[in-house]
Amino acid sequence: MNAFLLFPDRDADCEQGLPWNADALVRDLGLEAIMKAMSGHDRVLADIVPRVLLNGLGDSSEVLYRQSILRDCLANRKVVRSLYSLAGEALSAESRNYWGVRLRRADPIVHRSREVLAMFVDALESLCGIVDLSADAFESAGFKRFFEMLRAELPASYLRDIRDMLRQVDFRDGFMTSAKLGSGHFFEHFTIRAYLPPIFSWFQRFFPPKIAGYTYYLHPRDESGARALENLRDRALRNIADVLAESVTHVLTFFSTLRHELGFYVSCINLYERLEEIGARTSFPTPLDSQSFAFQCEDLYDISLSIFMGRSISGNAVNANGKKIIVVTGANQGGKSTFLRSVGISQLMMGAGLFVPARMFSAALAAKVFTHFRREEDRSLESGKFDEELRRMNEIVKVLPPHALLLFNESFAATNDREGSEIALQIAEALMDGDVRTVFVTHLYEFAHRLANEREAQTCFLRARRRDDDAPNFRLTADAALPTSFGEDLYRRIFRSS
Repeated sequence: MNAFLLFPDRDADCEQGLPWNADALVRDLGLEAIMKAMSGHDRVLADIVPRVLLNGLGDSSEVLYRQSILRDCLANRKVVRSLYSLAGEALSAESRNYWGVRLRRADPIVHRSREVLAMFVDALESLCGIVDLSADAFESAGFKRFFEMLRAELPASYLRDIRDMLRQVDFRDGFMTSAKLGSGHFFEHFTIRAYLPPIFSWFQRFFPPKIAGYTYYLHPRDESGARALENLRDRALRNIADVLAESVTHVLTFFSTLRHELGFYVSCINLYERLEEIGARTSFPTPLDSQSFAFQCEDLYDISLSIFMGRSISGNAVNANGKKIIVVTGANQGGKSTFLRSVGISQLMMGAGLFVPARMFSAALAAKVFTHFRREEDRSLESGKFDEELRRMNEIVKVLPPHALLLFNESFAATNDREGSEIALQIAEALMDGDVRTVFVTHLYEFAHRLANEREAQTCFLRARRRDDDAPNFRLTADAALPTSFGEDLYRRIFRSS
């Protein structure tokens, strides 16, 4: 049985690791607020969310597959949460019976597996019950396939047969087995025989009747005989123990995968409801081929900032279709870094199959997302800030695939403008030649000016503008860079106040 709710042709890897730059992505893009809103106080969701969110999809058909399932989840939130809770309860019941796994002998394995399978059958019956009541409300191909699989694999007659089988392997009152005498006079080819022990009355239990046939009674103090008998019992039950243990593993894997895949959609529901509370806008994006270099949005905003402020915030409209690099310049505190984060977050959310914080969002999928943001000064004094920036850039380049997205925030500004501009320009040109999309927030005027002269066809320029009262308005417009870093802002703020 396969859920196939995250991928159309395979189950999700519940143990998938995080990308090597996961910590940098979370810190630079402010993902903590988003992941907390998605997971709430559920530790299971807190483990699932980063595994799925940070390991995005590269195929637009897979993204659309998830989007259709997520639409179903948003329209049937109660049912999806019930399915997720049911999978979690089944796994919790199994974990409470975990002790038997540590035993190697067949008898306790049979006993433990029988109990766990009985609990799993109850959970599967409840799962089928939910499906029978709610399947008609779902429209996505993923959920329809999932429900059809459950109906085909788990009809009521099959579940009844499983219960009958579990009753048959209850060997607490003994069992009948046959074996052949092999070489060295050792028993081999054990086979459990169908046997229904007689039902005794309470009187017969105290005074059992004589059993016809050859009977051997083990002396209570015969320890060697007891060990030999236990060994025979273990060998006779070994095949059944292996089959039952394998069945437990199979059903356990199904419920683990189901909880993992449904858990992601439950976390998406949590985030959607949180955004509904604060009146924030969302839409399902249009994922395009990674080679298209497409990027267009309307009213794109920083979802982390919106969650932190507890209200809807204004966004930006950008059309950078066909551009390999977006260069953002302009006033201090004008929304440049906020826009940069909104781009990175939206690319990750789109790649994971989520809605995005925008009225409209259409972009090429990113093979990977990387960030190169400013860091604090190295307090150990082992290297300068500029050396640290170059070392980090070198680490990114080593694993940077074509059609990735790289976000720069005031990078290479730790040296003078001329040197920083030259380094930034060489890196930007190499990235463009390598088909890597780039968003560059910078105050390096010479860098932006040379890009405008040498790579204008491949570059989209945005600028944070100022209002008439000299205050930033947090909106970006398509405009070239100005030969100023707006240092007068700091001068006026500091010296006017003093």
